[in-house]
Amino acid sequence: MKVIESVLPKVVGNNYRFVTVILYRDVLAKSELHTLKPQKLKEQLYRDLKKVGITSPVYGALEVDFNEGEQVWLPHFHLLVEADEDKMKSLKVKLKRRHSIDVWNGKTPRPVKEDPIRDAIRQVSYVYKFMWQSNPPISGDKRRGTLEVYCAALAYLDSLPIETLQVQYGVRRGK
Repeated sequence: MKVIESVLPKVVGNNYRFVTVILYRDVLAKSELHTLKPQKLKEQLYRDLKKVGITSPVYGALEVDFNEGEQVWLPHFHLLVEADEDKMKSLKVKLKRRHSIDVWNGKTPRPVKEDPIRDAIRQVSYVYKFMWQSNPPISGDKRRGTLEVYCAALAYLDSLPIETLQVQYGVRRGK
């Protein structure tokens, strides 16, 4: 995929981190996937990045997985972010404040997860997989899910241009 080939060289050897932002406040009931507004979620993310002073390009994608235990669609971003410790800390605080909830499916939620880039090819490919999955309530392993959920995800994904799901904050577009 072209996007992976273009992003990979920018991430390798730089101070990028793999960040997952779970949007608990934007969950959708099982029957409401069609009401998802990817552009609105991206615009809010871009405002948050700007407010904490992140000026380097941020690459990523919006993904929505189905949580079987709660019977909801859970939107989240997988991002590749280059930022110093202070900016990352500010971003985490801001996002945790916005998306904090006390308990999620019997567990303490983590709206922001940050990992170093250890295997750039694997992690960049994961960001751009564009395959929404289902999270079973017990094992936690992601899988395709029931036929109904899988078909709903495929139908909705098919209705969107791929650019709608991509995050390209601070990226200059060539002519």
